[in-house]
Amino acid sequence: MNKTTMFCVIGMSLILVGVIAVRGQSAPENVPAPPQRRIIAAGTGSMPARPDSVRVHLGIETQAKTVAEAREQNSKTVAQIQLAIVALELGDLKAKTQHSSVQIVNRKAAKEPGIEVAGYQVSQSFTVVFQSSDVEELASAGGKILEAGLLNGANTRGEVEFFLADDSELVRQVKSKAVEDALANAQALAAGAGVKIIEVIEIDNVEGDGSWFGGSGGGQQGGGFERGARSGGLFVGELHVATSVKIVCRY
Repeated sequence: MNKTTMFCVIGMSLILVGVIAVRGQSAPENVPAPPQRRIIAAGTGSMPARPDSVRVHLGIETQAKTVAEAREQNSKTVAQIQLAIVALELGDLKAKTQHSSVQIVNRKAAKEPGIEVAGYQVSQSFTVVFQSSDVEELASAGGKILEAGLLNGANTRGEVEFFLADDSELVRQVKSKAVEDALANAQALAAGAGVKIIEVIEIDNVEGDGSWFGGSGGGQQGGGFERGARSGGLFVGELHVATSVKIVCRY
């Protein structure tokens, strides 16, 4: 065997041994990553506020044999209510139509089985908004507007709602308080477990952008409060905005 042949045999042998060695090695298994060390906590925030606006809801329903007659009666009643409210001289008022509809009024047919058209019903509802930083003035205005509407033909609505015209800053403050509360709860959990929070990795709203509750008048909506202003049978209490959040922390 010459030298060239010998080197070829040795080279092939080394390649074969390498292939056998590679095949003999088992493929590494997929090792799952260790679970993330997390703490999940919830927090709530709420703040009181004084209302600066009152919204009065009024509605009128009229019936007649024809649509034209029902509309005419309805329009006259609405105009009469509007004139009575303007006569109160409360200053800048904002009115807005909420709903307007025409419905057929049926009755049992007199001669043949079935029903027949007896007439038409026209419905219209609208709101009147008055704003003031003085809660006594707010309560007084709400009562006067409601009374003017009811005495001049409003027959389907008669509700009073006190609210804050711009609550955006208050909602932001409440959200901050909710996050602070959630973080304090997470730190309490971490202290109990003897670990240290490294960072907050997730923050979620639990109840949206904030929910209002409270603030009502004269039994129209909601309940009473210990503190507030009463005028004309309406009671203006504190409003509250509240929200809840959830945070996820890494430790």
